Amino acid sequence: TMYTLALTPPARSQLTTAGATHEVLSAMRNFSSVIAVQHRCLAALSNLTLDFAAAEALEKENGVAAIVAAMKAHPEHAGLQEAACFVICSLTSHRDARLSSQVTEQGGISQIVGCLRAHQPETARL
Repeated sequence: TMYTLALTPPARSQLTTAGATHEVLSAMRNFSSVIAVQHRCLAALSNLTLDFAAAEALEKENGVAAIVAAMKAHPEHAGLQEAACFVICSLTSHRDARLSSQVTEQGGISQIVGCLRAHQPETARL
């Protein structure tokens, strides 16, 4: 899967150059009601966005909105929520004002807090 492919920095860079971030976001938007697709896409983004270029690509496509939408649409799915939290953490780890601003403006922080409240046992490792 793309999650596995994006584990190493060279692979992340190649995937980013090939447009993987765009394709993952397109899948999220086209299959928003399919939990398995959302979960796998978020897992892939959690690794892809460790690469700053992928994080920038996500920001340019308003990808935080897709992440927050997945969290809102599937609040009961702890694995999806965890993967979304990892993506948001990855985005903000770059210490880029635009990325952090988009996370805040799109409601990412409140979704993380809501996730922690709803899934306390499952999110203990976050």
